[in-house]
Amino acid sequence: MIFLLDTNIIIGLGRADPTITRRLSGHASNDCAVSAISIAELCYGAFRSRDPAGASAAIRLLPFRRLPLDETDAEQAGMIRAALGKTGTPIGPHDCLIAGQARARNLTLVTRNLREFRRIDHLDVEEW
Repeated sequence: MIFLLDTNIIIGLGRADPTITRRLSGHASNDCAVSAISIAELCYGAFRSRDPAGASAAIRLLPFRRLPLDETDAEQAGMIRAALGKTGTPIGPHDCLIAGQARARNLTLVTRNLREFRRIDHLDVEEW
């Protein structure tokens, strides 16, 4: 496993974004993972949609490994949130959790939100 896909990448994939589709086609599905935090964000969107059952089914069909949040991930997230808070450049708590998980597991975080994630030290980030 190499990449942790941010929520916005999964949303783009669901919309058949050609850039994301092309980038993913160069990797095996087991090269990529999705955080449990992203699954929660996707479920929130699904349950607010016009077709909650269909949207929920699409989430279950994602071919990527799901990563539960563990204590090391949570510790990294707390460190990130504290460091960004000290510099007056905070990001959202969900993004801190996803970034903490990527950093703790030495994964490249793939996102469309470089503006926020680039503020985090020792986090490998790519924009797709």
